[in-house]
Parts: sequence; structure tokens; C-alpha cells
Amino acid sequence: MTTTQPAPEIVLYDLACTKNVCFSPVVWRIRLILNYKQIPYRTIFLEFPDIEPTLKGLGLPSNSQGKQKYTVPAIHHLPTNTHMMDSLPIAQFLESAYPDPPVPISTEHSSQVEAHIRAVAGPVSYSSVMPREILVLSPRSQEYFRRTREAGLGG
Repeated sequence: MTTTQPAPEIVLYDLACTKNVCFSPVVWRIRLILNYKQIPYRTIFLEFPDIEPTLKGLGLPSNSQGKQKYTVPAIHHLPTNTHMMDSLPIAQFLESAYPDPPVPISTEHSSQVEAHIRAVAGPVSYSSVMPREILVLSPRSQEYFRRTREAGLGG
């Protein structure tokens, strides 16, 4: 007996790597929610230099708060033709559109804890994990990563 997969409702834009797997922790947050809620989705892996032109081409507005104007994760919600990027807005959208089973996304207290963790662990993570990220990138993405990120890493 053959089973058919349900048609995807979400297109998840993820960061490409040489291992053909999801390795980005920020994308894993969304992937975990999609899997937990059993929302059918498909993944499009983007090389670093393709993120901005692809997401801009989809009509997403640039991120005015971060260093990078366009980032993954990003999604395309096919039923409503909605595009968005950034983990928290995506998680909130998914919780609103697919309330069952519920995922407690954020409370005031959890937001404060997350902000504190980012303030303390963020710089350590950025300087210790980010340099290793280049090891799983294609040569094209490695060049882009070096050109756009190494100055911030002290390289």
C-alpha cells in the first residue's frame, strides 16, 4: 500500500551546507515547530549569497534591526500567499494559523530570559561557533561569509 504525502502548506527557506542537512539553530526552531504541529512543508536550501536576492524577489521587506537585511529562516505560507522571515514572527504566525497542538511561544518572562541569554551567550557563540560554520559551506558561500562576516569576528 502506498501512502501519499500531504501537499506542503509551507515552503521553509534554510541555509545550504555541503552536508545537505539543516545545521542552523535559528532554522531548527521553526523546523521543530513545523514537525511538532505536523504541518506539511518542503525545504528550499539557499546559499549565503542567494538569501538576499531570493527573499527580496519574494517581496519580503528587509530587516531594519539586524546586521543582515535578509536572513533565514523564512517561510512562504502557501494557503495565504504570506511570506515572512525571522524566527519569532514565524513562530507566532504558525501558532496563530495552527493552534493545535499549542506551543507556548513567548511570555513576558520568557522574552526577558531570552534577551538575557542573548546578551550573555550571544557574543561567546558568535566568536566561537560562527568561525566553524564556514567548514560546512560551499566554496561560493565560504567566500561570501568571509567577505561579509570575518571583520566582525576579528579576522
